[in-house]
Amino acid sequence: MIIIQKYEKILLLTLFLFILGVKLYFAFNADNLSYGAYYETKQVNNILKTGFPLLWDELSFSGRADIVSPIYYYILALFSYFLGLSPALILLPNLFVSLISIIIYLIVKKITQNEVSSFICAIVSGFVPVLTYTTLITGSINSLAFLVMFIYIYIFIDIKDKKRFNYFIILSIMIPFISPITLLCLIGLIFYFMLMKLDGFIINKSELETVTFASFFMLLALFVQYKPALIMNGATIVWQNIPLALLNQYFSNIDIMSYIGAIGLLPLIFGIYTIYKFTFKVNKSSINIIIGFTIAVFLTTWLKLVNPNAGLSLIALSLIILMGESLNRFISKIRETKFDSLEFLIIIILCVIFIFTSVNDTIEAQNKIIDQSVNPDLIYSLNWIKGNTPVDSVIFTDIQNGYLITELAERKNMIDNNFILITDGSIRYGDYSQILYTPSTVQAVKILNKYKINYILLNKETMPKYTEDQCFKLVNSEEDYLTFELICKVEKVA
Repeated sequence: MIIIQKYEKILLLTLFLFILGVKLYFAFNADNLSYGAYYETKQVNNILKTGFPLLWDELSFSGRADIVSPIYYYILALFSYFLGLSPALILLPNLFVSLISIIIYLIVKKITQNEVSSFICAIVSGFVPVLTYTTLITGSINSLAFLVMFIYIYIFIDIKDKKRFNYFIILSIMIPFISPITLLCLIGLIFYFMLMKLDGFIINKSELETVTFASFFMLLALFVQYKPALIMNGATIVWQNIPLALLNQYFSNIDIMSYIGAIGLLPLIFGIYTIYKFTFKVNKSSINIIIGFTIAVFLTTWLKLVNPNAGLSLIALSLIILMGESLNRFISKIRETKFDSLEFLIIIILCVIFIFTSVNDTIEAQNKIIDQSVNPDLIYSLNWIKGNTPVDSVIFTDIQNGYLITELAERKNMIDNNFILITDGSIRYGDYSQILYTPSTVQAVKILNKYKINYILLNKETMPKYTEDQCFKLVNSEEDYLTFELICKVEKVA
């Protein structure tokens, strides 16, 4: 449509500001950040204090080493210095995610040369339910990683251009230090070359050499960063050393309806159709790049190598790009028929369908994660612990609260969600589950003693029955959370 061609930059800027504005409106209405965001706050605070990420944490798991991809945290620290930590943790991730819409527009336009389908895809990409859920108030490192990954793909589509080639090399050097998930880009390019070979294309030698170099450097950089984890955790490092029981729990609610709700109906239908069309009937190298990346993300998510929400987010964005090709062909068909005058009306109908299938799910996701921001009563309990317990105390709490214990209460935890470089992760998680669910006071006290735990902080609804025993003293009560002090020990009798 002529109006999009004429006002392309203004429309893109308006769309970007609208998407960012909607996200920030919901994000700043949350009472607190989400539970996982307090890992980011811990890293940023340490950078602001010392200039370096926190590589040895005396409080997490009661003392452990950590591996940190530093670029994201330095960017957060820079903005936190001027804006404050909480505003930066809300603004930057949502800024990065909103910019993805611009990159999606550029990728689809590069593939289709059609501004209309590109603009529709940009709109849809701004309201992906699962992406909103995982980045709105989480401070997630994936917000920057996803943006850089799609910039990387956009550059590779036109890699023959010398300027783009230089950018590709620079990004190849940077992205291993943003997040290990960026390795999916290279896995996707390997699948791209396989698809090209299957389709009978002659693989460009310079492309192959460039990707080989990028692969070598990225693998080397990741090996150097994660060498201690490879030595300590072995093969389980590819699953981030997460205990199997917890890993299965992460993926337990994934089914076909979850995929539809998380991704959106339109991207799923049009995206899968494009994969079918260009895998079996039509050949196009730029589409093969996106299909290769989609296959890489799907397989690694299916193998539980990637967090399900992160995997679904990347699949959704990839399918939106592929949807652009189907929309391009659909719009071209309309223009060739006597219904060409109805093009605008048909586009409006598609947008209405999108609003009812994706925007509504996105708004629900935004409201859902706001409801899952840290409970104010938990904050009060943590502040009480910080001010009223010995500094060397060990606190038992839900695993999702682990980062809050170390960051807000400034006390040691028994367990949190970061299992890298933890040698007894499965045993510890098993003991954690026993503490929560055992009916035996003796068994509970025995395990609590094992980890030198002094206090239990849990929601009233999940507080074990055995805390009513005289071995446990109620020391603080909020409306939703209780804190008990352990005053007994289990000792062997000779």
